[in-house]
Amino acid sequence: MSKKVFVIGLDGGTFNVINPLIKEGKLPNIARIMEEGVYAYLDSTIPPLTPVAWPSMFTGKLPGKHGVFDFSLPTRNYNDKIKEIERKRVNSTFIKSKALWELLSEGGKRCIVIDVPLTYPPRRINGLMISRVMATQRMKVTYPKELYRKLTRRKLLYARKIEDNLPEEHTGLDEKAKKSLDISKYLQEILKDIDNKVRLIRYLNDNYAWDFFMAVFMESDRAGHGFWKDQRKVKKVYEKLDEAIGRIFSILPNNCLKFIVSDHGFKDIKGGFFLNEWLLKHGYVYKTFILDKKSKALFKNLNKFKEDFHKKPGKHMGRFKFKQKIDYEKSLVYLYSETSYGLRINLKGRDPEGVVEPEAYEPLRERLIRELKNINDPLNGERIFGDVLKKEDVIGRANDDYPACDIYLLPKNMDYLLKSLNNSNNIFKRGNGGFHRKEGIFFALGDEFKRNFNAQKLSIMDVTPTILHLMDVETPRDLDGRIRKEIFNETSDSYKRMIKFGKSSQKLTREERFSKKEEEKLKQSLKALGYIE
Repeated sequence: MSKKVFVIGLDGGTFNVINPLIKEGKLPNIARIMEEGVYAYLDSTIPPLTPVAWPSMFTGKLPGKHGVFDFSLPTRNYNDKIKEIERKRVNSTFIKSKALWELLSEGGKRCIVIDVPLTYPPRRINGLMISRVMATQRMKVTYPKELYRKLTRRKLLYARKIEDNLPEEHTGLDEKAKKSLDISKYLQEILKDIDNKVRLIRYLNDNYAWDFFMAVFMESDRAGHGFWKDQRKVKKVYEKLDEAIGRIFSILPNNCLKFIVSDHGFKDIKGGFFLNEWLLKHGYVYKTFILDKKSKALFKNLNKFKEDFHKKPGKHMGRFKFKQKIDYEKSLVYLYSETSYGLRINLKGRDPEGVVEPEAYEPLRERLIRELKNINDPLNGERIFGDVLKKEDVIGRANDDYPACDIYLLPKNMDYLLKSLNNSNNIFKRGNGGFHRKEGIFFALGDEFKRNFNAQKLSIMDVTPTILHLMDVETPRDLDGRIRKEIFNETSDSYKRMIKFGKSSQKLTREERFSKKEEEKLKQSLKALGYIE
């Protein structure tokens, strides 16, 4: 009979904070797990980004198969009014492969899933699902629907809006533009949210049967984006999470197998590299300028402006302001978004307003890769990029690779954020702060695992096949991750048991697009969380 499995996700959880705190004796529960179980770096996706990495973890597949490459994906439409290629914000309906809990449900296991990113809107499973991360409508965050009222009556779901009192800037690159914020108050709210989630987990554990339980804490990521430079406060969040881990694990059955995982790590950064400005200087990108909303209103009322100006000499009527945009009618290639870590070649016949002929695509891509690899930081002479890769080497096989970028870039040691355009035309902007690193965390505890075993580095895609095998459920043959038997105790059932392979876990999906109002709400939430500007 398979054992229960409990997974705690720490979004942005990183050994950069954990290891020093363990040495100080401040994380007793995680320290005990390392002594009694397995630990390793968990190698994330490219880019190491929440909406890309979590689906790779819970499907066991590269992005080319699960279909999510960024917070938003390009459509094939060009909006001439705003001079932009239209984009669509991703959600759970975009994922083209079955999730771990769907496969377990098909295997007869009961599942409880809480706040895993990219599960909103929640899908039907054999059990319960709560999906508050990147949600746009509160009353639609639970499966089954009636669970929402039951939990809200007990004050177990929402204490406030998730975007309330969140820092707008996380990079430390734009201090003058930073809004004043009571960081201490924000810290207290994060600590309170951790306690609230533990209460929710305890309630569901006490009142519902389950075989598999997964809950993600976003608070480690919020601390990283919110106040990474204040490590004293960051450490308080990790100490609180360690306390929460101890409280949760104490209520679980002794033979329950326990995991702690993260989608990516966190680290110091040196500044930002404005990639589209570099492309502009080298003739690959062209800019255009459009009026902002207030300036458009001024322009429309220009005649009235003239009349008022003559009636009241010297009256200031406003100033025209412009936004910089990529000129898609001329540009050969461009940074798709500051979170994509990818360049799109503006290919004729594929992209709206495409200008690059198909026969010029590969020579252009090869030339760009060579040139990008040789960009140096003028301050220290070091290469900016550690890896510059073709998309097929990053996303793997894909039925539809249109939404993916053509070239992916990883800054050396993830020392730089990739930025788009700026008003000064500078390519570098110095600053400190924190952002994602590719190395996340992995811990496993239970009698199926080795004790005090350093597994070095696992792939984020190994989590799903390993759990499927532990729970004696078929592993789809088309997963990109693999079952990591080397972490199992050699006398355990899981080590001795033959692997059961099953059919493909790809699935047909019908994308449910957000409304314009929902898109804007989600955009503001992502801004508040520090992901986009």
